[in-house]
Amino acid sequence: MPRIWTDLEGNQHRIPTGNKLQFSKVPLHARLRAFVMKRDDFTCQLCGVMPDEMPIDYDGKWAITVSMDILIVDHIVSRRSGGDHNPDNLQCLCETCNKKKIKQDNEFHKRLLSRG
Repeated sequence: MPRIWTDLEGNQHRIPTGNKLQFSKVPLHARLRAFVMKRDDFTCQLCGVMPDEMPIDYDGKWAITVSMDILIVDHIVSRRSGGDHNPDNLQCLCETCNKKKIKQDNEFHKRLLSRG
């Protein structure tokens, strides 16, 4: 049975599956990203930075600029750690916070691999 998420207007959608490269190109994923951005009030959920410009499109990924950063939708639990595209596992982050989070995730996985 497909898993479902409900957008802010009450419409139901299937939770997308697929790899990261597909995430930015599938229309269903675009709706989910737009939902998460709007739900999180276009605000980084870690540092609280808010947008100063309207949504833009860069490299096929819908985002908005925040000062010199870009807001993106991030997996709270990374795909590599078993996270999925469920809206409960997605958050709006600025590019700076996302890079820090990716670095922490990479260090965590390095430690796991070194334990053998």
